[in-house]
Amino acid sequence: MADMRVLGMDAATASKQWVFKDTHPAYALLTGTNGMVYVESVGGMLTALNSSTGVKVWEYKTGERTAPPILGPDDVIYVARTSTTPLANGRRSMRQDLVALHSGTGRVLWEFPIGSMFTAARPGPNGRLYAQSPTGRLYALNAASGAKLWEVVLKPSTPRDLVLGADGTIYVEDRSGFSISTVHPDTGAFRWELRSGRPNFNRGFGADGAVHVWNAPSFFTLDPSSGVRKWTRQLEGSLTASSSSPDGTVFLATSQGKLLALDAADGTTRWEKSCAPGVHFTSLTPGAGRLLFAISSDGKLIAFSEPTLQGIATRRN
Repeated sequence: MADMRVLGMDAATASKQWVFKDTHPAYALLTGTNGMVYVESVGGMLTALNSSTGVKVWEYKTGERTAPPILGPDDVIYVARTSTTPLANGRRSMRQDLVALHSGTGRVLWEFPIGSMFTAARPGPNGRLYAQSPTGRLYALNAASGAKLWEVVLKPSTPRDLVLGADGTIYVEDRSGFSISTVHPDTGAFRWELRSGRPNFNRGFGADGAVHVWNAPSFFTLDPSSGVRKWTRQLEGSLTASSSSPDGTVFLATSQGKLLALDAADGTTRWEKSCAPGVHFTSLTPGAGRLLFAISSDGKLIAFSEPTLQGIATRRN
């Protein structure tokens, strides 16, 4: 197994400032606002480094990895700590705790017993932390103390993704069943569910909080409070990238080389652009001053100026 190297580089010049080495490859890398960098290795160790020097400040043994660490408000770190117990039949039992660590010292602030493996944790509004397990349990915890506020049982499935909407709504994505369930953040009450039944299924969120869903060959927008479909567009080819801007524009890129700008309110086309033959966009990022940054499949980073769509800058990666 290859060794891990974490490099600290100067942001302006890309010159190497320091190197941290470990015998296990990195599994996750987090950057705090307190001058620290946090690295979790596949060997089951979370290490805090000084971001200026690369010197190790503290480390915490997490055990067998199942979910990446999460950096919450005030740089509190939430990790899964795994412990195993040998059984008489030669197998072993596994249990997990969700642990909150002080980012500066690695001191344990609180522990919450999940029991089985958990797949995700997300800090929420009003001092809450949400965590889920593949057995279908969704927990709301007090982020300061780890006390359980509520618990609900959804359909068991794995893997899942846990996302918080702009209004705090919890979206639980069931990739094996190709569905999205929504839960009220204060009570855990079920709101609505979208079932796809198709593997080519993805979701995102607009600047206005609307839920955008790609369910081949359709791209549609849902009202976040009710799940009611607002509008639908049929696309040629697959969706390769999507994004949205605060001015109410939804950007879509397809495998056919089309770049579309749609009105977020009704899905009508604002403008459309085509790539060179055999090329499509793989990433779209709106910028300030009505700029749109796009990465193309032939390795170019292009900055477009709306609404003229003039390519004002191009750089090959």
